[in-house]
Amino acid sequence: MALKIKDRRKPKSAVSVSSPLVQAKLNEAIALHQQGKFEQAIALYSDILKIEPRHFDAIHLLGVIADQMKNHQLAADLIDQAIAINSSNADAYFNRGNALKELNHLDAAVASYDKAIRLNPRYANAYNNRGVVLQKMNQFGAAVESYDKAVRIKPDYTEAHFNRGVALQELMRFDEALANYRRVVALKPDFPTAHFNSGVALHALGRFDEALASYDRAIALNSNYAEALSNRGVTLGKLKRFDEAVVSYNAAVALKPDYAEAYFNRGSALTELGQLESAVASYDQAIAVKPDFAEAYLDLGHKLYDLDSRDRAIAAYKKALNADPANFGLDATVHLAILDYLNGDHEQCRSELSVSRPILAIADPDRETVRAFWYYLDILLDWWHFNRETEQTPDVGTLYVIGESHALSTHRVTVTCGDRTMRCVAEWISGCKQWHLGKDGPNKYKHKFEAIMARLPRDSTVLFVIGEIDCRHDEGIIQVWQKASERSLDDVVTSTVEPYIRYVAEVAARHGHRPIITGVPAANIQLDALSQDEIAQFVQLIRTFNAILKAHALAAGMGFLDVYALTDRGDGIASGDWHIDTYHLLPTATAEAFRKHYSHP
Repeated sequence: MALKIKDRRKPKSAVSVSSPLVQAKLNEAIALHQQGKFEQAIALYSDILKIEPRHFDAIHLLGVIADQMKNHQLAADLIDQAIAINSSNADAYFNRGNALKELNHLDAAVASYDKAIRLNPRYANAYNNRGVVLQKMNQFGAAVESYDKAVRIKPDYTEAHFNRGVALQELMRFDEALANYRRVVALKPDFPTAHFNSGVALHALGRFDEALASYDRAIALNSNYAEALSNRGVTLGKLKRFDEAVVSYNAAVALKPDYAEAYFNRGSALTELGQLESAVASYDQAIAVKPDFAEAYLDLGHKLYDLDSRDRAIAAYKKALNADPANFGLDATVHLAILDYLNGDHEQCRSELSVSRPILAIADPDRETVRAFWYYLDILLDWWHFNRETEQTPDVGTLYVIGESHALSTHRVTVTCGDRTMRCVAEWISGCKQWHLGKDGPNKYKHKFEAIMARLPRDSTVLFVIGEIDCRHDEGIIQVWQKASERSLDDVVTSTVEPYIRYVAEVAARHGHRPIITGVPAANIQLDALSQDEIAQFVQLIRTFNAILKAHALAAGMGFLDVYALTDRGDGIASGDWHIDTYHLLPTATAEAFRKHYSHP
């Protein structure tokens, strides 16, 4: 998305009135200058100054050459000398602005372009370059206004249209940005960066097929366009075409072996394909290129945890924290705290939360999920602090509990199932939904699930607490139901539950495990923000989900733990007696549910 800045490519005589000999030398020097023969042009401009030391054009154009030769300070000094001789030449202020821009004297550059515009109000190039500098100053709205003036003066000004698109994109005005890129493509169809930027805008608008076509066009025009190949992979990922995405990332890093972001993105695609070992290798490559790549360390930690390499996962999370003490550092410390909690080290878990407490206030607002985990762990630690006697149960059997956040509240709790007393041991799969396990093909959740099931001792009893996040009031099954109005709720729920139960049964049978399915608790969210119809719909979803889940579990020969019956106050809304926060149950809720609401075939 690089901006385009207009330079004075054709030096010309401005105001100097000289002898025929000097004029001839000047014309020859300008011709050489235009041909890029800078040394010869410098010699002639210098000869002119020996004859006429205050020759405006010679000094000014020596400054232009200095700028073109990347000697920007000399350029600014020479052009200042020229302006001291003639302060009414717009081109001199324009070229001075270019030199000041390269020196990063941005305010002075804008002032110089402004002076050029006052002298020549129709100076489109000055408006364009002024916009470029304003954009570097993060003044995107002002930059757009400057580009607007450039294209009003010169409607076919491709660079200004392109630059305006980039500024609008920074303002998240993607539709307008796209209109500018399409104008550029209409004027200059063979401009690969305009096609690339069109792809960026289309991707942001969720128009993934069109974005893919734009990236393909950019690559067709420039087969070495590594950035387009990487972005193409990201868009293919949005289209769930992960195999093709990996191919695109491979092509990107073949062209640009130091492309850390492409290695990172490839790792993400390989993760979605369930190829976790290959994903780890790709994240390692990203980090080798970019040793401070905090997000890569974080994702590497996730994959290593999924591969049961906890020590390496911990090391990766610590490096993520060091690389980015905020944002990704918050994610890293919360994940470290979760691992400490699962290891039974409440003191170290509390320490991790203390380290990350200051980050909560400064991390990006979009990190709500990890914030929720932070507060959840904090509450769990407080609960255990005041209920230590609950832990002090003699050695008993083990009930393995596989699930997302709900698994954490069961960890180390003692329950009685039938005639057996067992202590819960949580096996955490972050973000896992029933839908993930029931869908066709491999994925990262299935990979972790199957690795856990294979690692457990044969003939283990396993409690599955997967499903609550399928039943949120604003995501999961309810969204599918709302979008597919022609389908009944029973049908939508069954399409998730049936393949999930079938998959769990198949994997459990492979290892001789005895599965128990947990239902979904009654709604405990703040309902004031929902209409009565929305509340009724949500309650109906949870009630229907539990009924269908229980029926399929029992039919498959599995036990069923009915936490809905435990938590329901009678109208589908939770009593609150068994919740530790909005979504999660108290550690004692699992034991109580086994005592009162456990069913088996």
